[in-house]
Order: sequence, then C-alpha cells, then structure tokens
Amino acid sequence: MDSSKISVIIPAYNVGEYVEECLRSLIAQTYDNIEIIVVDDGSTDGTYAVCDRIRQEDGRIRLFRKQNGGISSARNLGLKNASGDYFMFADSDDVTHPQLCELLMKALTDNGADISACDNIRFRDGSDISDRMSRRFDTYSVSHITSKAGSYNAIIKPFDNSGGFNWVWNKLYSGKVLNGRSFDESLANEDTTFNMDAFENCEKCVWISQKLYFYRQRGGSACNSGFHAHFAEAFPTQIRKLKKLDFLPGEFMDRWTSQALINCSVAETKAWIKKEKDWQKRISKAFDTIYDEGFHLVKNKKSRLKINFFKHCRPLYHASKYFKLKK
Repeated sequence: MDSSKISVIIPAYNVGEYVEECLRSLIAQTYDNIEIIVVDDGSTDGTYAVCDRIRQEDGRIRLFRKQNGGISSARNLGLKNASGDYFMFADSDDVTHPQLCELLMKALTDNGADISACDNIRFRDGSDISDRMSRRFDTYSVSHITSKAGSYNAIIKPFDNSGGFNWVWNKLYSGKVLNGRSFDESLANEDTTFNMDAFENCEKCVWISQKLYFYRQRGGSACNSGFHAHFAEAFPTQIRKLKKLDFLPGEFMDRWTSQALINCSVAETKAWIKKEKDWQKRISKAFDTIYDEGFHLVKNKKSRLKINFFKHCRPLYHASKYFKLKK
C-alpha cells in the first residue's frame, strides 16, 4: 500500500463541545502518514483553545486561525497550506473510524483510482457509536467503480444523500484531480460544486461499502435543516459547468436540470410560505436563470409541464402547496 502523506483538512467554527472527539479519532488512524490541518474560522466559544491543547500532544496537527468567512474559505486556507500527496476533508463535529485513511488509500491504490469513497453512518448527537468505532476490517469491499461519466451520474439528484457524490468528507482525493482547485466561496452547496470540478479530472473512482465516516446530526449544524434555500443559488454555476462536459449524455442533463428547477420551485414556495421575501427573490432569480439557460435540455413531458406551471403560474403554485400543507 502507498505510504504517501494524506492531508486531512478540518474547518472549525464554534464546535468546542465536539472538536476534541473529531481530532482524537483522526489521531487514532491506523494510517500514520497524515497531517491534520485545523482551520478555526473565527470561533467565539473556545474552539481554538481546545484545538491548541490537542495540537501540543501530536505534532501532526497544524492549527490556523482566521476571521470568520465560512466553511469554503476555511477549507481553502487548509488546501493552501497542505503538504500532502492526497487530500481528505472532515467536519469538526463528526467522527472518523480508525481505518478510514487506511482503507480509502488501499482501495485507491489497489484499483488505480483517482478518488476513493466510503459509506457513512449518520448518528444523533449523544448516541453511542463505540461498537461501530471498535469494529475492525481485514480488508475493504468494493461497492462499485465508476468512470468519469459514471461519477457525474450521481449528481442527478443533488439533494439525494444516498448517492454520496455531494459530500467531500467521505472521499480521498489524489493530488492529480485537485490540481490547485479550491472551493467557490461565493456559493453554498459547496461540496457538490467542488466535486464537479474534481471529477472532471477523475478517470476512475472506487466506492467501498465499509461505513467509515460518522456524520453527527445536531440541531445547530450547518446542514441539518434539510433543503437550504440559498443552495439554489449554486445551481446556475453548476449547470454551466455541466454543459461544458461533452462526455455527459443528454439524458443526464435532462434529469439534472429538471431536478434543479424543481428544487428551486420547492425552495421558493417555502420562502413564500415563511414570508422570507429576500430569499424568495433570490431563489426566483436562480430559477429564472436556469430556466433561460437550460430548460431546452428538459425532454420529459411531465417535468416540462410541472416546471412551466411554476414558471408561469407562480402565485397559484404557491397557494396550492400552502393549502396542501395546511390539510
């Protein structure tokens, strides 16, 4: 197995209650050649002090501090300072299985892949995961191997968490596929957009069935409230990226564009119901941009009817959804 260095990048913001468990799970990795880059994104709750204390226990931890600028800017600072040959990301309130790095590296090198990805476990804050954490694997099991086009196929449902494409925290990236790439700090839904760029240079991705990443579900976390309305603003950028990829079949663009437009219609309706006028205006703008640039790609008649109904009868669509929810 390759013994190259892995840089694990962790943005941290007001996670003083959780970050120690995250860091100690990485310190315990069976794959030794890692650097753990923690970027404190202007925390106000003592997160930095916790990280600094643990840093003094393990020389592989590198700690940076910056003004609050969001998760993408924190990850970008980590990437800028990383010295590894391979790259991983972890959220600071999550936990990693001790064999995460070992098995992802082995799967990547054994199969000549550019990216490897594992399955995950979602657990509620306060749940006991010690049994799952203590389980040991003799080897990995390949779930599937995807080509470049096959990997993009997983974007079809941007908010379908079963695919795993949209996350960066369950993957090991070779330096080749990142090649100086960074997160777009102007967008939400940053994982999907980043992966679109990374997979453009990925000829092969190996997916393994072992559940090696533990995603904590808690009320105050950034991505635990379901569909965030502001994610819609990322769709126009994403569809422009996809339209440039000549290896994607028309069927893919049909389904992806349909899903993006429908997600925008749902988000705009929720903003209307909650009387969040600013969000409604911004989502409306995103919908109209995608419609103008991509509606011609939608071939499914049922999808076209649904999208056009929203486009031309917004007040009626909003009202119908409102009364449906009231029943």
